[in-house]
Amino acid sequence: MIIEIAVSIIAFALVVSMIASIAFLMKTAKTLESAKRDIHNLSTEAADLMNKIDSLVVDLKSKTDSLDFVFRPLKLIGKGKHHRSETSETVSDVVEWVGTSLTLFNKIRNAVKRREK
Repeated sequence: MIIEIAVSIIAFALVVSMIASIAFLMKTAKTLESAKRDIHNLSTEAADLMNKIDSLVVDLKSKTDSLDFVFRPLKLIGKGKHHRSETSETVSDVVEWVGTSLTLFNKIRNAVKRREK
């Protein structure tokens, strides 16, 4: 009789522990699924950010390449190389760029003055 009671108590304890284990595993599965979704969203955002950074770098590179004519004469002077035809072309480019910059600066300054009034 005592053995039967002990066996039934052990069986009941096993059933309760199995139910608790199943509940724990189900919650763990939900948590893992949520973490999987979060990691997927994070990796998607990271990939988008990498693409935006890549396009920004390409844009900055193209802009610095377009300004190369401004700094080319300085490089030539620093290296001690003076090619007359190349230098004269770059000087005219620099003068043209400075004129355009001054025109743009004046337009911006006039726009700011009009806005203040």
